[in-house]
Amino acid sequence: MNRRELLGRLPILFIAPAVLKAIGCTTEIDGVPAPGGGAAADQFSVVNQDTSGHTHMFWIECDQRGAGPWTYTAEGASHTHQITLTAADLDAVFAGQPVTIQTTDGHPHTWIVQMPSGMCPADGGGDDGSGGGTGGW
Repeated sequence: MNRRELLGRLPILFIAPAVLKAIGCTTEIDGVPAPGGGAAADQFSVVNQDTSGHTHMFWIECDQRGAGPWTYTAEGASHTHQITLTAADLDAVFAGQPVTIQTTDGHPHTWIVQMPSGMCPADGGGDDGSGGGTGGW
């Protein structure tokens, strides 16, 4: 390969990783890929919304409808937080209503949990309602 051919191929070397990442829809937090490879149509992310100066994220899966209570592990900023949603909380979230949760383990965070419009159709099945688990991240 001569210099002209090499220079002609360089743009591909720089563009290919970005294209591959976009195709995979990988969403990351602190370099760790999200469950299931990213923002799939069967899950949505929740990020703390406060003035703590750092963020954490966890994922709610559509098949957790009717499965409360559920405890999620939010990762980020080199530490984790546990967020528990009651059955009533999850019912409200899957009904499209926002639910605000305050956590204080280590330091306070505010979580406004709201399912994006069009996510998790009600006829999409779901868990058998037995509850429990340590879902999320």
